[in-house]
Amino acid sequence: MTTIASIVEGQGDELAVPVLLRRIVSERFSGSGPVIIERPHRLPRGRMLKEEHLGRAVELQRRRVQQDGSGGVLVLLDSDDDDAEELCAQVLSVARAAGTIEVVVAVREFEAWFLAAMQSLTSHRSVKLTALDVEHPEARRGAKETLSRHMLQPYRETLHQPAFCACIDINSAERGSSSFRHLIQAVGRLVVA
Repeated sequence: MTTIASIVEGQGDELAVPVLLRRIVSERFSGSGPVIIERPHRLPRGRMLKEEHLGRAVELQRRRVQQDGSGGVLVLLDSDDDDAEELCAQVLSVARAAGTIEVVVAVREFEAWFLAAMQSLTSHRSVKLTALDVEHPEARRGAKETLSRHMLQPYRETLHQPAFCACIDINSAERGSSSFRHLIQAVGRLVVA
């Protein structure tokens, strides 16, 4: 049995990431056997970049993985205005010693993934039927605001993020976002770890 335990930075992520991981596993890695997606450990960004806090969170999640067998820990955070590769390296340097770890940095914001597959979200009642995929969603700051412009109501992380993860087209998001492709690859490595 495989277990993926994650560490995320926001309340919306805490609710949405299990939904997204289950979708990725079922759509891309269903032949790999049963995969347990543990409840994420939320660690605000300020603490995620501090060795003592991240180390403790990784150890906690690593223990959940060990109880069930194979798998690993996924650390997921937004790059905001930081360089995604440097941020990934920084987090990995803290977390690598704790076993099988994958770090995924959403370029700018998690919500850029939704923009990359915006048209697929029109099935949700909050999204305008005229919404189209946004080109280069990771190149812009303010993904949440851009997302709201394609909606009938303002975007709220804890309400919309899990719902959008349930209906996003994985293929469209993968085509439109390099960091989403990285997420799929990271999940694949954890599933076969």
